[in-house]
Amino acid sequence: MDLQQVHPTDVSLAAEVLADAFLDDPFAVWLFPSGGLRERLRKSWAVQMRVVSVPRGYAFATPGYEGIALWAPPGGHGPSFVQQLRMLVPFVRILGPRRLPTASAGYAVINGARPDEPHWYLSTLGVAPSHQRQGFGGELLRPMLERADADGVITHLETFKQENVPYYERFGFRVSSVEDVPGGPRMWAMARAVAASG
Repeated sequence: MDLQQVHPTDVSLAAEVLADAFLDDPFAVWLFPSGGLRERLRKSWAVQMRVVSVPRGYAFATPGYEGIALWAPPGGHGPSFVQQLRMLVPFVRILGPRRLPTASAGYAVINGARPDEPHWYLSTLGVAPSHQRQGFGGELLRPMLERADADGVITHLETFKQENVPYYERFGFRVSSVEDVPGGPRMWAMARAVAASG
């Protein structure tokens, strides 16, 4: 399966896929407790992809947009200062200003679990519910894992679903830490070492 980069004109479609994929995600449910979860998720993913993931060139989709993977390359932790400013106002509108300190504490846990050494970061992997358990997640993972091996750097992700841990272990990831978001869900941080050649 040949993956494709998410084109700027397809951001809305990709955001719909991710919104559906994360409707039962514990972090998403915790982040947006006041209703309208799917619409808030859709808007959040759209902003993130337009400002960060698509311009970087590391937002990938399966050919039929069954699934989406958002990656960040080695070097730097998260969006640049300018990108953060561009996302701030839309995100506050989506989240609500009173929820912002709580959300910031949650994202601090996520960012704090990332390795200090250079790494490829899988920030998001989502497959539309109607296409889950059909191999699309693996198709989205493998090319970038191969690139990480070629680059000689580790790969990192986090999940808020314990049942996802065995899935990622099939691809060589191992739990590096388990963290609790203050007042929120538990997070499993996972890292994958560079695969030995030969």
